Amino acid sequence: MPGYEYVHSVLRALDILAVVGSSDRGVPLHYLARGLDLNLKTAHSLVRTLVHRGFLEKTSPPPRYRLGPVMSALREREGQWVQEVLMPAIPWCIRMSRRMRAQVMLSGYMGGKVLGRFTSRVKESELLTDTCLFPMPAYGSAVAYQAFMQEPDLADYRATHRLGESSLEYWGSVELVDRLLVRVRAEGHLAFVMSGVFRAAAPILGGGKTARAMISLTKPFHELGSGDAQECIDLIRQAANELSFKTSPVQPENFIGAV
Repeated sequence: MPGYEYVHSVLRALDILAVVGSSDRGVPLHYLARGLDLNLKTAHSLVRTLVHRGFLEKTSPPPRYRLGPVMSALREREGQWVQEVLMPAIPWCIRMSRRMRAQVMLSGYMGGKVLGRFTSRVKESELLTDTCLFPMPAYGSAVAYQAFMQEPDLADYRATHRLGESSLEYWGSVELVDRLLVRVRAEGHLAFVMSGVFRAAAPILGGGKTARAMISLTKPFHELGSGDAQECIDLIRQAANELSFKTSPVQPENFIGAV
């Protein structure tokens, strides 16, 4: 891709993880070297490093490489999220989408980005068109995530996702965004109109302190009838509350910008 340089050793290591991850029995070193067009010395150095950091583990006999504890933990974490958050949320998304004739989405925060994980659209034929991961604009509905980030994470997130021209024109400044986030923490939801679209969002909390996911709704503002906006907000809040872990209440003082 023009304008970008890639670290070849990292790309090779990722290729190794992809190949090993596709095998339940493990993969011999010579297979990795031949399949990825690497000499044995290079392949051995890469897998030895991945084993050292826990991304791979070596089994014997015969010697093979399979995913290590780090990758297994990531798989387990994703599987847990799917079972505990995604699957219970899908019926809520579908019901709200049909009731309000609106698009309803479940998203998650991964790798420094807010990613859409499931979308229920108005038309039944489009119900499952967006089940793959796709990035959401940082200063649309996804801005609600910032209300539940710890200070270091929030600083990193904002360094990566800065207010662009269009979002800056709407929000005005970072200070105004911070004021909004205080309200989100206090009220438990976000609602606004941007570019003629009504948006409402509420966090699905885990452990009372972090947002494990977010459920959000969008609908053209001109299609809203009397009382529809409030009903959308009520439904979003109800769904988020039912899907959140009831382990402990949110403590606003744990979050950046709280009052």
